[in-house]
Amino acid sequence: MKKYLFFAFIILTLVCGVFFTACQRQQAGGAGQVFTLRLAHVAQEAEVFHVMALRFKEQIEQRSNGRIIVNIFPAGQLGNEREIIESLQLGVIDLGVVSTANVVNFVPAFAALDLPWVFRGWDHALAVAEQPFIQELFSLANERDLAPLGFLHRGFRNVCNSVRPIYTPADIRGLRLRVVESPLFVATFAAVGANVTAMAWGEVFTAMQQGAIDAAEMPLSQFYNERMFEVQNFYSLTEHIFAFSALIASNTLMNRLPPDLQALVRETAAEVLRYSSLQVRADEAEQIRRIEARGVRVNTVPDAAKTEFRRMVQGFYDTFLATADPATVRFVSFIEATN
Repeated sequence: MKKYLFFAFIILTLVCGVFFTACQRQQAGGAGQVFTLRLAHVAQEAEVFHVMALRFKEQIEQRSNGRIIVNIFPAGQLGNEREIIESLQLGVIDLGVVSTANVVNFVPAFAALDLPWVFRGWDHALAVAEQPFIQELFSLANERDLAPLGFLHRGFRNVCNSVRPIYTPADIRGLRLRVVESPLFVATFAAVGANVTAMAWGEVFTAMQQGAIDAAEMPLSQFYNERMFEVQNFYSLTEHIFAFSALIASNTLMNRLPPDLQALVRETAAEVLRYSSLQVRADEAEQIRRIEARGVRVNTVPDAAKTEFRRMVQGFYDTFLATADPATVRFVSFIEATN
């Protein structure tokens, strides 16, 4: 029933959007035309998704001299991430901030960013986002009616749980662990012995409260800003996958905007995303201090254990590369070669 109601909402909103667009076109054209955009994400207002979205709104409205107005819909008001991406494809939503792990379900080559223990650190992740091959990746998204504007770097994903700290692969074995709705994430944690459940983000906190799951994996900023310290006792720095999210526009929007505003949207997004990514990095030490003050035990994972984790996922990794399309394999090689 919920799914039917959601898609009824999409159809109604699409009809309204068409009407709104028609009205816009009746206004005086050129510099006098005003575009009101809808930006959606699933995070709470304290989270980096929303903080970045607010900065983008402020900057684009100012730089466009009011020709672009952005209305933000946080906390899943317009659906979960899969639904947001589908709405972008339909042109119902103009902009969305979503995890690249969920984009994989629409553009498989994005999986190159989500392979376990591929990124060597923050500097490596920032450098990869500036490489020319990223534009080729974005072109594949364009073919699916999505127009990525750039990446929000959220730091390494780590395992949190309510049972025990993770020091070795044996500690993760048997934990009922939630992952994003991505086959790659499911396969990664199945390979290291977890009892894996794929689940939409909006269900996670309640599932932890009710004891339906023991564990999850997420970047530090998400753990802190979403107040996961209220339901989790341990945060272990497994640093298994680097967390990228993307600010994505609908092709419908980009085709509707005049060339000068298209360029302004892209330029503003790039600047805001880099600023926000560096802020996430700068905040990590203080966030660790604050969650420890809340009683969460934070621990590093020994390098020897990370090596063992990599060995355990190697079979899955090799199978993935053997069956992936040539573009994805090429992107993985570019990531590994980036300094």
